[in-house]
Amino acid sequence: MSKPQFDILVEKLDILIKLTAINVLKDKNKTEQVEFLTNLGFQPKEIALIVGTTRGTVKSLRRRLKARTKKKSTEIPQMEAKKSE
Repeated sequence: MSKPQFDILVEKLDILIKLTAINVLKDKNKTEQVEFLTNLGFQPKEIALIVGTTRGTVKSLRRRLKARTKKKSTEIPQMEAKKSE
């Protein structure tokens, strides 16, 4: 396979991946969509195109998700410590 053929194939696969993601995400809110796509390894620019928002909004949602995850992970050990008392 030549380089131009390979590049066309990669481009078409990218389109298929994005269309599949749109279909999977249609019943989820924006935060859930961003979280899902982030976990799949998409970059903020790609997520913004798929979700239909700006890159800045995606970055903001990712920061909130990260803070929420961090908060949950610190709450679990505190809850376990209270149970053992």
